[in-house]
Amino acid sequence: MSRSSPSVVCAKTQPFSLKAMRHVFSDGNARSSRKRSFLSRRSGRQSESAWRTENHQMGTRSVSVKPSKTIWQFLRFNGSSHVYQTFRRAKEHCMRPSSWHPPVELSCVEQIIIKRIKRATLFVFLRHHRHELFDEAFQEELITLYTASAYGRPPTSPAQLALATVIQAYTGVSDDEVIEATLMDRRWQLVLDCLDAEEPPFSKGTLVAFRKRLIDQQMDRRLIERTIELASQSQTFGSRMLRAALDSSPLWGAGRVEDTYNLVGHALKKVMRVVADQQGRELAEVASEAGAELVCGSSLKATLDRDWDQQLQKDEALALVLQVLHTVDAWVQRLTDPEDKIVAEPVLAIAKQVQGRMYRSAKRER
Repeated sequence: MSRSSPSVVCAKTQPFSLKAMRHVFSDGNARSSRKRSFLSRRSGRQSESAWRTENHQMGTRSVSVKPSKTIWQFLRFNGSSHVYQTFRRAKEHCMRPSSWHPPVELSCVEQIIIKRIKRATLFVFLRHHRHELFDEAFQEELITLYTASAYGRPPTSPAQLALATVIQAYTGVSDDEVIEATLMDRRWQLVLDCLDAEEPPFSKGTLVAFRKRLIDQQMDRRLIERTIELASQSQTFGSRMLRAALDSSPLWGAGRVEDTYNLVGHALKKVMRVVADQQGRELAEVASEAGAELVCGSSLKATLDRDWDQQLQKDEALALVLQVLHTVDAWVQRLTDPEDKIVAEPVLAIAKQVQGRMYRSAKRER
């Protein structure tokens, strides 16, 4: 058989019309639902025959087996592999994530919402600059996180999911709270372009799966740095505060080992906590006595507040962490109660091990 267009092949062989083929690829689920609804209103042996009659009248040729399976067989085994490949590529194209192009100009409703936002100005910043953050080039990078597939539903736009991830990392809410916010919080709706939505723009599973793809491909750092760079350029939102919030977010820890700076900080904090518990004192009091107030926060890396892409600032941070570690080590050695040393020294040993790993990593980067 000569290579022909899909319509010519179907006209010659006559097993299916092109209309039927398009119907199966584009509206197979709707057809199945319509059939179930039809059969539920009828009973007996004639119900299937009645369905075929009605379906034929609607312009789709009836077949004795599943239409999708029969068409695949027809395309594969009747010398029409090029047609099969054409339709498969078309189906894969439909399953490819699409770019996200929300409006740039503010609507009247959005202007009213922005005027009422007094404290959470990150939402205002992202609404004004989301089109710059997710330009065509960056959206293409995010789309590469997905592989083309001829099955399933078209994925949600990665740019919209990435924007939701940035807000989630900054605000510290859970995955369930993100989905709730897309329906209940006008600020989230403003940024994600889903004002007055009755259904969330994506599911919890979709959000979690996207975040895993983002972290696995190390695109989370790319997303963070682009957001911080844009904030620094626009000067409409504090880039240092944004960096501290995004870098210290536990959200990224869901997919990779916790940053070594924070591991050291947690270990040193635990050294003082076990001593404080042993002595019946407050952590802040013990930390002040040890000269290690720096590690009392939730994130040592956020407290250090450095630009982690600048080697000089990373070296300064490393020196400061080593200084705190030596200070805590000397304080533990000065403890007079042997029981205090017994509980503190094993934890301090862990901090020293992590510090050694951090030092070796810093030498490799130089």
